[in-house]
Amino acid sequence: MKIFLMNQFIQRRLPAIIVATITFCVYISVFSNGFINLDDLTYVVENKHIADGISVNNIIWAFTTLYDGNWFPLTWITHMVDIQFFGLDPQWHHLGNVVLHTASTVLLFLVLRRMTRAMWPSIGVALLFALHPLHVESVAWVSERKDVLSAFFWMLTIWLYISYAEKRTVFRYTLVMLSFLLGLMSKTMVVTLPVVLLLLDYWPMARFASASGIMGTMPDGRRSWQLLLGEKLPLFGMSVIVAAATFYAQRTVGGMPPFRYGSLLFNIENSLIAYTGYLKNMIWPTDLSVFYPINPEVVTIGNTLYSFIFLVTISLLCVWARRRHPYLLIGWLWYVITLLPVIGIVHFGPQAMADRYTYIPLIGPFIAISWGAFEFIKIYPTTRKTLAAVSIVVLLALSVATIVQILYWHDSITLFERAIEVTENNWKARLSLGRAYEERNQYEEALMQYGEALRIDPFLSNGAYTDMGRIYLKTGDIDKAISSLKNGLWVNATSIEAHYMLGAAYQRIGEIDLALEECRALNELNIDAARELFALINGKGTSDTSGYNNQGKAE
Repeated sequence: MKIFLMNQFIQRRLPAIIVATITFCVYISVFSNGFINLDDLTYVVENKHIADGISVNNIIWAFTTLYDGNWFPLTWITHMVDIQFFGLDPQWHHLGNVVLHTASTVLLFLVLRRMTRAMWPSIGVALLFALHPLHVESVAWVSERKDVLSAFFWMLTIWLYISYAEKRTVFRYTLVMLSFLLGLMSKTMVVTLPVVLLLLDYWPMARFASASGIMGTMPDGRRSWQLLLGEKLPLFGMSVIVAAATFYAQRTVGGMPPFRYGSLLFNIENSLIAYTGYLKNMIWPTDLSVFYPINPEVVTIGNTLYSFIFLVTISLLCVWARRRHPYLLIGWLWYVITLLPVIGIVHFGPQAMADRYTYIPLIGPFIAISWGAFEFIKIYPTTRKTLAAVSIVVLLALSVATIVQILYWHDSITLFERAIEVTENNWKARLSLGRAYEERNQYEEALMQYGEALRIDPFLSNGAYTDMGRIYLKTGDIDKAISSLKNGLWVNATSIEAHYMLGAAYQRIGEIDLALEECRALNELNIDAARELFALINGKGTSDTSGYNNQGKAE
């Protein structure tokens, strides 16, 4: 009896414990990292709805706000919980991300093992997911709580869906819908999950009437594709509603910039190149950056054509091999489909690509790689030891690369200096590095970075004018402050901070009429900022503008 229980423990519990332990240990160094000045301040540290912790009003805000062009109330609430119990100590916020990443990794292993009853390839996929340095951004960045939280509910939804497939009841389907809704409330990118469930119906669950696979032998388990599609219509409906809300929110806050480099065609070309770029970074994850600026010199006809041919070739090969190796097609489609919302055809933000976007999509290629290696060993059993050794070396190399990548996320200066080192013309990194220097009162270094950002791209770096004006105002160089702030308002007439500081600058030199003009302009944009400026003009306020960002939101 003891031997039987020991075998059960080894088969069912021990692998999950090992996977969890490895994942947690590799990420343990993240606890010494701090907040960074890209989103962490505006999302958590200086956002009054979050910094006040859990309250009825803040929870209502979480469900009703479209702050920063997104709707993820559950993510906001988890940030509130962190503040409620741990305050603003960043290590506890990092701990939450690591715990969720570890839980998602274990769930991924359990889901794959349950569907396929294949232990080793399931462990392989889970460890690749856990240890790949492309995923550091999602875990080491406090503001990317939405990634690790949504991934947890992604895995949980699949687990519950397997239970539903084994025994179709209303209660089990309701649990699937609830878990999926929680995922959507964590991050909109989960909208593609219903399509992934259809892919899993084909392999490995084999619920299609014409499919073959591990779970296809279940009583009444096979169904026509029409019925399988129909049972997911409620999930598709939820996806459409949340996607539409996000699209509206992004349009509202200006998160979908006009076609900067020509047309929709440019976005499509950049998207094709990004698909191959993510795969390149998956295979050889070096020179990773927190921000990859769009580079028109890279989006050439030659690069686009190469990427198109590569993607079509891989797709055709996967379709051709689908009967003998269905995991190749499913893994490939998982990658292509889950990246669609963020690949850039409809562009959200000014980046060419982002490591965090690969968090869930790379599970597809990991499945193809792990099951491919597993089948290769079955065909050529003499290669077992060699492939095992290669796998260990690869996982160790990825672990080391991940630990090194975590170190770059230690603080804002380290992070953005690294981004500038490994990319070209990175205006966003220059801006953020300048703000990091400014926070340390290193004004000369900050002004140099702002100037470099404007040199690289004055259109996208227009906020640097306001940043420079703020420094000049702090150091008492009022003439330069006024000049910089006027330039800032020339490119962005709705900047709350620029109007406020320009009014403060005019008040400093006794130009009260001009200061009142800025006050009137502010009155149309933000009544609270207008009142504060009016109080300053009357000698009852302060020139501090840290409570307002360039979107004019109080934080």
